Amino acid sequence: MSTTTSRWRTGIPTVLAIGSLLLILFATLTPRGATLVALQPSHFCLWCGPSRATDAIANVVLFVPLGASLVLLGMTVRTAVAVCATLAFGIELTQSMGVPTGRIASASDFLTNSAGAAAGALLATWRHTIAFPRKRAAVALVSGWTIACSALLIATAWAVSAPSPLPSAAAVLPATSALPFTPGFGWYAGEIAGTLVDDVEFPHRGTGPMIVQVPRKTRHIARVAIVGRDARGGLVPILYAHAPNEGAAHYIVAQRGRDALLRGESRAGTLGLAPLDLIVPDAFVERSMGLSDTTLATARVSGRALELTVSRGAERWSGLLLRTPTVGWTLIQSLVGVSSRPAAALTALWLIMLTLPLGYWGWWCRRARAGAIIGSVIIVSACLTTSVRAFGISDPPPWQWYTMLAGIALGMLVAQLLMTRPIERRDNLHA
Repeated sequence: MSTTTSRWRTGIPTVLAIGSLLLILFATLTPRGATLVALQPSHFCLWCGPSRATDAIANVVLFVPLGASLVLLGMTVRTAVAVCATLAFGIELTQSMGVPTGRIASASDFLTNSAGAAAGALLATWRHTIAFPRKRAAVALVSGWTIACSALLIATAWAVSAPSPLPSAAAVLPATSALPFTPGFGWYAGEIAGTLVDDVEFPHRGTGPMIVQVPRKTRHIARVAIVGRDARGGLVPILYAHAPNEGAAHYIVAQRGRDALLRGESRAGTLGLAPLDLIVPDAFVERSMGLSDTTLATARVSGRALELTVSRGAERWSGLLLRTPTVGWTLIQSLVGVSSRPAAALTALWLIMLTLPLGYWGWWCRRARAGAIIGSVIIVSACLTTSVRAFGISDPPPWQWYTMLAGIALGMLVAQLLMTRPIERRDNLHA
């Protein structure tokens, strides 16, 4: 075996192991905003908390690279899982002692971390079949991935869609809520100077959020005038709108530090996935605000999109968030929002990850590659467009379609490059 091949076999897994370990430590042992005591799940809770599904999926995915890299470095599956489980236990033990602040240790984190390590270790043991499949295995892999990719896009379309409106909602007008406070959130320190919700005006409320009861309809528009700001860094509602006989928010207009935020209700929230948040950066920067300046926030909520405009004097900030089936990555993590600055790049990366295997394994089907790739493209495209119509959400913008096609083309290119390598070099590379 050549020195270059030996370095390849050990160098990449070593870099992957170190990188995944640093990512794990950053994601689990860095402070985050404190959570209200009433909302903190029990240490022994396995499926609870407002973001239970997001936390579980993120914990599994977080440990997959580490489990895979340890097997690639020569460990057995059992040893790799044991090492990762020990690391997960140490992290939870540290969090249970209050280090760092804002972190909660739980049994579910330990179990999902260990499950992710096991999944990564098993994937590493199947690397030969995954990387260099024979024709029959390639057909099975591209068929399975086509089904999985289609199902994921349909599930995302369902998750980002708004709950179905009630038939009698059109005849119901917004009204002042009986709730004395916003469930799970703090008291807004700015002054509410005026509120207009679906053409219904509400009286001045002073400090604290405006809480209104609204019918569950397809479209809503709300305008709130605010004097001052809240000095805290967490999410504090300015306008909290909920459906009749429900405490959960239908939509929220809020301040989060220096940013304005519009949170729209989605089906994802009922599963404990990450909320659908539209963030307008720097709309509440303290240095640009006088004590008596009035900020006007206008929110538009529909089944297709969220739109938020914030104005103060001659300054204006705005943002638009489309409900599309291509933002699945935002539902399984809470670190980066779908409307943040790097969101477009992360969405492109997500779509490439979804479609690259279609081109890669389709190319390994050899003489049947044309039918396999074209068939998978047709099925995935049909499922995507059908889900958009079925759930009344927005079509993906054109650049996202191009990105998915680019992912397939990239997979085909990588497969062709690997197929042209001499067989003995391929085997040594992945031995």
